[in-house]
Amino acid sequence: MDLYCSYKYWLIILFVLISETTTIFFSIIDYLQIEYFRKYLINPKKQFPNKNDMKLCMKVNIKTYKKIIFPAFFIGIFICNTLDIDPFKCDDYNINRSIPKTIIHILSSDYLFYILHRIMHLSYFYKKYHKQHHEYKTTFALVNHYIDLNELIAFLFPIVLPAVLLNVHIYDL
Repeated sequence: MDLYCSYKYWLIILFVLISETTTIFFSIIDYLQIEYFRKYLINPKKQFPNKNDMKLCMKVNIKTYKKIIFPAFFIGIFICNTLDIDPFKCDDYNINRSIPKTIIHILSSDYLFYILHRIMHLSYFYKKYHKQHHEYKTTFALVNHYIDLNELIAFLFPIVLPAVLLNVHIYDL
């Protein structure tokens, strides 16, 4: 596989990091406790989160990226390069076929995510995996990713499984 194609893989990692900019932006506001933004806080008491809680959540976020997210990308890139798979190939890309697949993918992923999240609220799974996510009563941006590593792996399936089954093009994800 040529270098040009390989560089596209790094764009996916860059895209994932860019997709986290809202979390970073709101976390900075929360950490600095910028008074102007207090009125926009979604918790009823309009309280900024505790800085120690934010630091702990940030450590968990970094751990999930180091242990799950980035290794998954690197393994995927390695497999594609080793097997000469080009997920960016556009020879047969057709927007008319792509739009329905993308809509079905979004709906099925959302539905599967909802089902999995409900399952995580069953007593066994809640105690073993999901309780950590609900540890904080004050909502803030980093809590979204404050989850057990096993739970993170489980929550990748509602995104990946429909994409693979529907053969959704990588540009449509």
